[in-house]
Amino acid sequence: MKSKATNRKTPAAEEQTPRQIDAEGSTAPAKARGRRKNVSREDWLYAGLLQFAEGGESQVRVERIARELGVTKGSYYWYFASREDFLEQLLQHSLIVGTEEFIELSETRQSPREKLRLLIAAILKDRRGKDFQFFLRDFARRNKLAAKILRQTEGRRIAYVTGLLRESGLDSLEAAARAEIFYNYYLGWYERNKDRPLNRKELERQLDWMARIVGVSLADD
Repeated sequence: MKSKATNRKTPAAEEQTPRQIDAEGSTAPAKARGRRKNVSREDWLYAGLLQFAEGGESQVRVERIARELGVTKGSYYWYFASREDFLEQLLQHSLIVGTEEFIELSETRQSPREKLRLLIAAILKDRRGKDFQFFLRDFARRNKLAAKILRQTEGRRIAYVTGLLRESGLDSLEAAARAEIFYNYYLGWYERNKDRPLNRKELERQLDWMARIVGVSLADD
C-alpha cells in the first residue's frame, strides 16, 4: 500500500490490514463521502459485502447501498443484470476481499515465519467481516454457488497456511493437521471476540497461542 506523503511512516506489520480503516471508522472506498459521480463495480460489491455481513442475502438492498455510496441506482444496473447477478458477483468478490487480499499482504514478507505472523496479525485485527462467514455458511445450505464459494474460501485459506508451515519445516501431514486446527481455532476466537477491540496485549497473547498451535515461532524479531 503506497503512502501519499513521503514523511508518513508505513504501519507496523501487526497494524496492517488489506483495506485500511480510516480515522472515522468507515471502510473507504465503500463508504461514501457526500455525492459521488464515479462509483466502480468494486465499490458496489464491497458495500454489498458489508450489508451481507449484517444479515445475509436478505439484507443486501440496492437502495441502501446507493445511499451509502452517494449515487443513484443507475450505475448498479450498468454493472449488474439482476439481483441474482449481483449476489453471484458479490460471493465471488468475497473470495478476493476476505482471502486473497490477506494472502497478497502476507506475501510482502520474505520468510514463511514472517508471512505467517503478518497474516495472523492482519486477520486478528480485521473486523470488516462482522458475521459474513456465519451468513455465508447459512446461505450455502440452500444456494449451490454459496456452497462452492465457502468450500473454495476455506480450502484456499487452509492450503495457504499449510504451505507456509511446510516451508517452515513441518512435514506435509503435520502441516495440514496444524493448519486445520489453527483455522478452527481462529473461527472460534473470532466469534467470541468480534465485538471487542483488539489491543496490543491481546494481539501478542493470541500470536503466542497460535504459534503453539502451528508449531512455528511467531516472535517479532
